[in-house]
Amino acid sequence: MRLEEPAEWALTWLGCHPGWLAVLDNVTDPAHIAALLDRTGKGRVLVTSRLGQGWHRFEARVLGG
Repeated sequence: MRLEEPAEWALTWLGCHPGWLAVLDNVTDPAHIAALLDRTGKGRVLVTSRLGQGWHRFEARVLGG
């Protein structure tokens, strides 16, 4: 099984089920998760990052600083 197959299954599941929370820790570049965020509209995503800029395109609320 390729690594992409479980990831694709998970994204499909998230897209069909509401009310979940995914935590993405230590994201170094917003572009790395752009495709993921485009496909996960039924839940919430909490992203931790040391980067405080570049998140506006995702309509994100940046905390801390």
